[in-house]
Amino acid sequence: MHSNRLLLAAELLAVCGAAIGDAQLQNGGFETTHTIAGATHPDQGFGVWRLGADGSAPTHWSLNPAYPGELTVLSDGAHARRNFVRIRGNGKRGQAHVYQPCPGLEVGKWYTVRAWVRGGSATLLFYEYFKDGTMKFPSVVAANAGPDKWEEVSGYYLCGGPGFTSASLAIVVEAGKRVDVDDVQIEEAPAMPAIDGLQPVVIENELTRIVLSPRGHLQEFVAKKGGVNYASPDTAVAMFSASRRGGEVPVSFVERKGAQLVIHFVDPKLEATLKVAAARRYFTFTVERASADLDWLQLCNLRLNLGDSVGTLVNAAWDKDFGACVLACNDLTHSYSADESRAALCARCYREFGMQGAKVALIGAPRSQLLDAIEEVELGEGLPHPMLNGKWIKRAPERFASYLMSHSVGEDNIDQVLEFAKGGFGCIELYPWHSTPTYGINRSLFPHGLAGLKTVADKIHAAGLQLGLHTMQAMVGWGRKDDPYVSPKADSRLLQSKHGTLAAAADAQAVELTVNEKSIRLPVDLASGEALALDSDGACALWRPGPGAKPGKKLKVKGANLLLQPGENRFELWCDAAKGAPR
Repeated sequence: MHSNRLLLAAELLAVCGAAIGDAQLQNGGFETTHTIAGATHPDQGFGVWRLGADGSAPTHWSLNPAYPGELTVLSDGAHARRNFVRIRGNGKRGQAHVYQPCPGLEVGKWYTVRAWVRGGSATLLFYEYFKDGTMKFPSVVAANAGPDKWEEVSGYYLCGGPGFTSASLAIVVEAGKRVDVDDVQIEEAPAMPAIDGLQPVVIENELTRIVLSPRGHLQEFVAKKGGVNYASPDTAVAMFSASRRGGEVPVSFVERKGAQLVIHFVDPKLEATLKVAAARRYFTFTVERASADLDWLQLCNLRLNLGDSVGTLVNAAWDKDFGACVLACNDLTHSYSADESRAALCARCYREFGMQGAKVALIGAPRSQLLDAIEEVELGEGLPHPMLNGKWIKRAPERFASYLMSHSVGEDNIDQVLEFAKGGFGCIELYPWHSTPTYGINRSLFPHGLAGLKTVADKIHAAGLQLGLHTMQAMVGWGRKDDPYVSPKADSRLLQSKHGTLAAAADAQAVELTVNEKSIRLPVDLASGEALALDSDGACALWRPGPGAKPGKKLKVKGANLLLQPGENRFELWCDAAKGAPR
């Protein structure tokens, strides 16, 4: 959904309805309907909505013409009263959107959104409109209910933000999915419990003092030298948050217990505990415990009045006097900048990769010491600390030299490449490997293996140039597909995703398979038309879609060596990363 945000924003600006009364949501039970005779709306190039035989549509709800599907108002088997709606995502755009403007929502308030669903999956989200013409689409909850029983789902929504004008609640059904929905409600979230007696959380080191309110908002990020408080006055953004079932869960309060910071959420069943430590120039937050059903946990959302320079790659911001940086300390932690124009320095961990042990470093330092502090984190937390000619690479003058990236440099042509590179390059970057993630030497370029690579490296260094090796970020599946990590048996430590289910058992001689899924998308090597696949036991196979193959069609296999055992009915389509593999 995120990949379509810009296009979605442009289309939805045309369908923002006028305010309807003062209620937060009307006709959430779909009890009142009206009949639409003929086409539901003009075709915008994506098809049109199809209604049930009687042409009924729920009053006060709008069918998004940019995301059409099927909608039927039904009465037999409703959750509570008479009616419910059945929505199917089958338009040309895939997703189907049914929405309603919500003019009664108040900026700065948290709301609980509830719905009863049955027989499929759907997402409840908001269309948010802003004065500058932009839109946002915060998700509230992702529902996935069984076929026979109504299930209640709920999530939280914080209304507003700078420049906010209005919002609409949308029910989104993905391509090929069908779901029943009933009794949608929006209620003001219960008041946060009293926090009388709880004190602000104060964390400090030699350079910076951080103060968090009992509600978890950043009150102070003070440079001890000069006493300037760089905390942004945007109090609507909490330092911590979490997601469950696709929707954000707000923090109720935070409290310090010795070296621990306990985060309590509005749902009393949810909690997270961080270990807090202060080094000379930086702080660390380490996840000790987190509720198992959280999708992700926000370890830091540092909003500061720093915007002269923003470095998104290192996740830092600074002005002439002071700077801040947020760094992930291990591979369980994702650090990122949420804004390229000002300091919005963030870090998260995810259930998919494991939360316990995720660790982030927060730096606040005078501008003249910011680089020193980053180096202190690298050394103190065991992060990579590359050196170049005896100097840390972030201080080495060679870091500004141009580099020549060449995929085909090898033993036979290095002399010609060097003549060209001497014209102004400082480094030659090679691709000496033939497959990932083991990076075996490409014998077509280096017939003498590592010895040949060393000969090339010696020539590059003798010419006064640096040597770089391009590693493709330790990916799995780049290059040849016979890498020992994936063939003939995939390493059990590979993190696998995107599975499909065979419509019938396959034997080891099969050359054609049929899958049940209609929306599966194969990751295909554009050069060869091949895609890597893994079965349930980790065996590897090469798949080649047949001519004109589309989702749901039969998939041709390159050769017959599938390594699938008779009776197996599952295979994996791709490896995203080599979790736990040797580095």
